Amino acid sequence: MTRVRTDTVAHEPAPVVPSGERRRGRPRQYGDKHMLAELFDDPSIQARTIPSPVHAERGVTLTVRDCTLLWRPAARLVRICSWIIPSADGSCCCLGMAA
Repeated sequence: MTRVRTDTVAHEPAPVVPSGERRRGRPRQYGDKHMLAELFDDPSIQARTIPSPVHAERGVTLTVRDCTLLWRPAARLVRICSWIIPSADGSCCCLGMAA
């Protein structure tokens, strides 16, 4: 698990092309590009609210959005989570390896 900058780019998996429609050359590894800062403003990704896991923050709820995309430095699928922390007046974005 690691924190990332807001200008980080992640990719959707490459579209699967049927064998009869393949072109010459190496198949694509990455699909469409997404900026993480814009990704979590997207209304199609549903936000969840969860209680804060920090013991000292009783009654605080976090807003969490997550999705699974390809991240080039890891060269594999990662779970990207963004949460808004009302007590800190900010947000945080983290990556973790997808199962």
